[in-house]
Amino acid sequence: MQTSDSSIFSLEGKGLKLNSASDVNAFVDEISKRTNLTEIKLNGNTLGVEASQALAKALSLQKNLKVVDLSDSFTGRLREEIPLALDAFVDALIDKEYLTELNLSDNAFGPAGATPLLRLLTTNRNLQVLRLNNNGLGPEGGCDIANALAGISKLSSTPSPTVSKLHTLIMGRNRLENKAAQILSQSLSHLPSLQHLALPQNGIRPEGIQAIVKALPACQLLETLDLQDNTFTDKGAKALAAGLARSAWKNIKVLNIGDCLLGAAGSADILRAIVDSKLGTIKTLILTFDELDENAAGIIPSIIRANSNLERIELNGNAFNPEGSSVKKIKDALREIGQTNALDVLDEMEFDEEEDEEEEDNEEVERGGSEVPSELKDDSDLDDL
Repeated sequence: MQTSDSSIFSLEGKGLKLNSASDVNAFVDEISKRTNLTEIKLNGNTLGVEASQALAKALSLQKNLKVVDLSDSFTGRLREEIPLALDAFVDALIDKEYLTELNLSDNAFGPAGATPLLRLLTTNRNLQVLRLNNNGLGPEGGCDIANALAGISKLSSTPSPTVSKLHTLIMGRNRLENKAAQILSQSLSHLPSLQHLALPQNGIRPEGIQAIVKALPACQLLETLDLQDNTFTDKGAKALAAGLARSAWKNIKVLNIGDCLLGAAGSADILRAIVDSKLGTIKTLILTFDELDENAAGIIPSIIRANSNLERIELNGNAFNPEGSSVKKIKDALREIGQTNALDVLDEMEFDEEEDEEEEDNEEVERGGSEVPSELKDDSDLDDL
């Protein structure tokens, strides 16, 4: 398909079912006629083995490829077909010295599909962005990918004019679990260029979280950390808090630890660590469904005031009163930095209304007679005080 940019070939989102070589003849001819292709978008179609081999052969002649999008490209294909199709594309891409981004997300190729990628990941060290979201890798496939990344990092640590340039790694929804997380942590500690790491919904439990978080201080350029919907508990929360307290990530902009079972104490530890680290770079903070109580919520205004570029904060599904004093202070702090729309809707909150009312009564008692008498509440009377 011809686009307005002659350096891009795209079949994006066409929903084509391409089985044989003859099915892709027209596309192969068009690719072959163009010598300056830098980006290929085959996503949103379903490619059979023969069609993949024909397209891959055409791509192998393109020397300037930078971005390849094969996401959602094998819907309805048999598990045994996908590795063969991937093998063809790996053969085409393995020597591409300008290749910087590969997207294979939303392809259910499972552990077997990881095997063809190993050659590419351990041979081509020019990749900067690797997207493997929702591939059903499981612990086995996750370990294979993690070991390949570890191989890259080992190559990077030897005297060589070329080192791993990977700065974005997306591996969410893959059931990596602790086994793959442990091996992945060994790779992360040797990837100093890493800026964006997303591992949401992977069934990683506290020990795996600990391993990943302890390895990340080596990634001084880290800007995005997304560990949403894994299981921290107190153990994982303390590990993350310790990393934050050491100012391990001075450039962090996005922190997503929603639905991680932090607990009241664990969430408070993390929030205090953010305050103590004097981080001032946060733009997005997600702490949904983490059991934050009034105590933890009370720490958030200090974080807001220290992060004037904050654009988004999500706190729904927690255990404090959405109409209480903590939320009022959060909104006041957002108003001070000019970000009144940053706070997401506070729904599905689970808090003890009686306990909250009792705390507010105690605050009133502590204030005692400090309230300004009603007869002095207009501006002229206050000026006379």
